[in-house]
Amino acid sequence: MTTPTNSITEPMTSTDEVVHAAPELIENNVMFLIGAGCSVSAGVKIANQMVDDIEKFVKDRKEWEPFRDLYYYLKSAILYAEGLSGNFTTFLNVERLVIVLTELGKKEQNIAYPFIGNWNTRLMEVAGKDFQDIKAFQDRIKKQLFDWINIGNYSRADYYMGLSRFKKEFGYPIRVFSFNYDLCVEEAIKDLSIELGFDPQTKEWMYSNFEPNKNKDVGIYLYKLHGSIDWERAPDRGNVLVKRTHPAPESELIFGTDAKLTSTDPYLYYVFEFRKYSLHEECKLIIIIGYSFGDDYMNKLIAQSLSATPQRNVLIVDLNPESLKSAFVSNYSVNETQVKTWKRSADDFLREDLSLAFLASYLPTSEESPF
Repeated sequence: MTTPTNSITEPMTSTDEVVHAAPELIENNVMFLIGAGCSVSAGVKIANQMVDDIEKFVKDRKEWEPFRDLYYYLKSAILYAEGLSGNFTTFLNVERLVIVLTELGKKEQNIAYPFIGNWNTRLMEVAGKDFQDIKAFQDRIKKQLFDWINIGNYSRADYYMGLSRFKKEFGYPIRVFSFNYDLCVEEAIKDLSIELGFDPQTKEWMYSNFEPNKNKDVGIYLYKLHGSIDWERAPDRGNVLVKRTHPAPESELIFGTDAKLTSTDPYLYYVFEFRKYSLHEECKLIIIIGYSFGDDYMNKLIAQSLSATPQRNVLIVDLNPESLKSAFVSNYSVNETQVKTWKRSADDFLREDLSLAFLASYLPTSEESPF
């Protein structure tokens, strides 16, 4: 394997080879943020592909047919709204669809309702009596989401072992923040202790498990920002969050920024943890893998982290990283020299590239500081 320089986004030929000494990093110098694109090679569908399935389902499946007109209306309205702001290239994804359904489901309790003269006439026609089809469609999608995510066989996720190899080379626990509901990290990495925040005996979630503890041998702290298919609420125990032995159809999954910022553990806590470690004085590099920058709140936290010091970089790993970088830099007014890119699929990056030597060229240097 050859190690790239900062400006290169294509794999190098042997004549381009540059040798870097592995940097001496300390704890909290590096953190990870992974999105849906990181699990595609394991067989987990991304949000756009899920919408493609919904398009087929409302045409071909009897249980989905009652929602066909509602889906067509919602898709048209969402894309129309995007066009009003000059965005004509957006593709509908399942998270955006569920978020809209959630807002419509609030009906008169929606914060904007007093400012709306009346619901759209077409919406009234397709939403069902008292908006009952809104809730039913949302439930149908969430039920299907479990089937999309629960791939069963995780042998194709073995590339996540790259996180384990990196942790052993790094020598310190690593913190991985994930938007994904799947179990790829947990199933692929068996040689390290992964801290998910759940008590081994009661299976209840406890925030204190994420706090540094020299008496615990933790390899990876895994923050699942949107929930997991093996998490459930336990109404008989005060609605606490518990981890089940196997994935559950009624699993704890959330969509969108608003849900993350509720007072319900663990989501608000996870956001604060991301803020804390991305602003940590030792944080030098945030490695972003398979994330399309679709979460405005998290994007602002990343931008805030970069603005706090010039001695901190972001590395975007994606098959189309330059377009992601361009949009991020433009929309959040960050210093583009702090945003590095590497054109690579998530599985190849984790399997072949991730190492201390590779990261050497992406770490900030004193020459990059404007001061």
